[in-house]
Amino acid sequence: MWLQMRILTNSATNTQSIGETTLSAHTIAVALPVPLKRNFHYLSDSAVSPGCRVRVPFSNRELIGTVVEDNSTPHSGELKAIIEIIDEAPFANQRWWQLINFTASYYLAPIGEVISSALPKNLRDGRPLSNYRADWFQLTDVNAVAKGVQQQRCLDALRSGPMEWSQLREAKVTRATLKRLLELELVAEYDHLGAETPCRLTQSPPEPNAEQLAAITAITQSTGFSSWLIDGITGSGKTEVYLRSIEHCLAQGQQALVLVPEIALTPQTLERFSARFATRIAVLHSGLARGARCEDWVSAADGLARIIIGTRSAIFAPIPKLGLIVVDEEHDLSYKQQDGFHYSARDLAIVRAKHAQCPVILGSATPSLESLANAERGAYQRLELSARAGGASSPSVELVDIRQASRDTGLTMAALDSISSCLARGEQALVFINRRGYSPALMCQHCGWIADCPACTRHFTVHQRHQQLVCHHCDVVEPVTHRCPQCFSQQLDRVGEGTERIEERLIQLFPDTPTIRIDRDTTRSAQQLAENLELVNNGQPCILVGTQMLAKGHHFERVTLVVVLDIDSGLYAADFRAPERTGQLLTQVMGRAGRAELAGQVLVQTSLPDHPLLQSLLSQPYRIYASMLLAERQRFGQPPFSAAALLRADHPHQHQVDQCLSLARNFCANAVQHGVLQCQGPMPAPLAMRNGRQRGQLWFFASHRNKLHSAMQALDELLTNSKLVGGLRWSIDIDPQDSN
Repeated sequence: MWLQMRILTNSATNTQSIGETTLSAHTIAVALPVPLKRNFHYLSDSAVSPGCRVRVPFSNRELIGTVVEDNSTPHSGELKAIIEIIDEAPFANQRWWQLINFTASYYLAPIGEVISSALPKNLRDGRPLSNYRADWFQLTDVNAVAKGVQQQRCLDALRSGPMEWSQLREAKVTRATLKRLLELELVAEYDHLGAETPCRLTQSPPEPNAEQLAAITAITQSTGFSSWLIDGITGSGKTEVYLRSIEHCLAQGQQALVLVPEIALTPQTLERFSARFATRIAVLHSGLARGARCEDWVSAADGLARIIIGTRSAIFAPIPKLGLIVVDEEHDLSYKQQDGFHYSARDLAIVRAKHAQCPVILGSATPSLESLANAERGAYQRLELSARAGGASSPSVELVDIRQASRDTGLTMAALDSISSCLARGEQALVFINRRGYSPALMCQHCGWIADCPACTRHFTVHQRHQQLVCHHCDVVEPVTHRCPQCFSQQLDRVGEGTERIEERLIQLFPDTPTIRIDRDTTRSAQQLAENLELVNNGQPCILVGTQMLAKGHHFERVTLVVVLDIDSGLYAADFRAPERTGQLLTQVMGRAGRAELAGQVLVQTSLPDHPLLQSLLSQPYRIYASMLLAERQRFGQPPFSAAALLRADHPHQHQVDQCLSLARNFCANAVQHGVLQCQGPMPAPLAMRNGRQRGQLWFFASHRNKLHSAMQALDELLTNSKLVGGLRWSIDIDPQDSN
């Protein structure tokens, strides 16, 4: 049997028998997408290979599950029969199952839910894989010549190698033309499994500098598993190292997986990779149409897509010939799943590379403290890129003290003068404020009333264009009120600035220059972002206004000025990770300036110009700043110098939350007393109420990861088996990255 499933706990306690008694030669264990850490036994008239999907009855409904074990021995119990065998053969190989089993075990998640999360929606719904396998077309004679222009266009396209219909359509080939060439037997159609996916360079790569060459050589000459941390300043050419490493991988007949933190970054990544490689590239993220996502997923699983680019969930794509994993912007919080089971795609990339015995590259201008600590203790090999590629220089940085400066809608005169000068030179400016909407509060001038979300503990954000009050935490929307509900005054102020308000004012001040706002409200898809950035990439003078969406990975050659409006809030946040996040964000934003031959300038507006963290960050490289933070973490025994877990609980009534967290605290009291664990809490979550539910948390720390994990497994079992009040939700987050 090709698949050896490792069930999370003893199979006797992990299996539930349901239904009616039927005699059959085969009893199969099925993992179902339900929040129960057990498998379910069913009967089958024929053998079903582990790893195949089946449709089964469950309670009063039907579910799609995955077979994890097939025993020919009859089961002594009342079992129902399966309804349908969907797959004739397993859809993934043994290494994929190793990853799934590890994920379920490490993150304390039901394996059925892990499998479900790993599959595209249409496959979770039970649709056959064959629906998403395209036929291929190739020339029967490479010297074939057609009479018509349309037919010749098709033949010319196919001279580069076999192509799918979607590729021919992009080459402006019509169905009628293709049909005629098939009738003339100038083109042959064949099943995808016979396809030899071509791979060649479409352009000559640029010559790497000395540091890039050293990094490329080290990675491509390594054998087996190796983990590399590319610590390169913004604009240092990390992507070229990725491309050269992928080129080497593809030359070995293998596939490469590239993870990016945001959907918004996939179009530019795809564009750069398509410009370099003439091969099938699969794209996997939630913004795609379901059918298109399934097609690319199946293409990766069949080994036809040689490069797979995707966001967090792409770590679960089945890739049979995996030869390299790249995690770009490895520090980014987006790699940690916050809903459902809490997995880290970055950390799973390391695990998956070990299973595949291949290199994994983590790249960032601001590496996470965990990755830097791993490099210091030799778990990762650190490769430094200390200079900008192509001769570009780092931008100059200036702090603008806003305590005494006059401001126009949040913009100081120094900032406005710099923007004016930048545009006069025919260059582009970027104004960064990490707050979308028009203003963060609506307040009554007369009595001080502030419009609060009724379902949580935060103020509404004003969205002026749609005349709405929006809660950015629980998505409650109300119309903007024009009268105070307490004193009935009509003197209501929009307090503070967001991207929408800054955009409005810049349009008024610079009416002849396009102002482009990039945030979640204006950019709902990767395609929208590409359209919004087209003017920027064309090099015309313009002003960009945006949130952290603009801080990640973008290369704007003519952006020479960056104005940072609000960075102070991160300097005093309660989360122990806040100084790290603030430093990463500011460094990344500043790195958008002067990335080509034009010199860059950065203005940072602050009311805390003497803050030691800000002074440290701006006066020396990020690496020194990070070393200071690491020393502080070590002094207080915080990650990465300890392992952490976070128990979250929420319920409409606070006493039910307190009861759950107290039960957990008391259960771990013995481990705390003997120094195995440290426990902080119970305490309210930073956002103490959301969607009308009270929220609390309990932190656990341990010097040894295995001891923490053992304790969390026991706690998970306790809470699962406890008769907690209905409506209570709880979860255990291993290696939490967000305290909320």
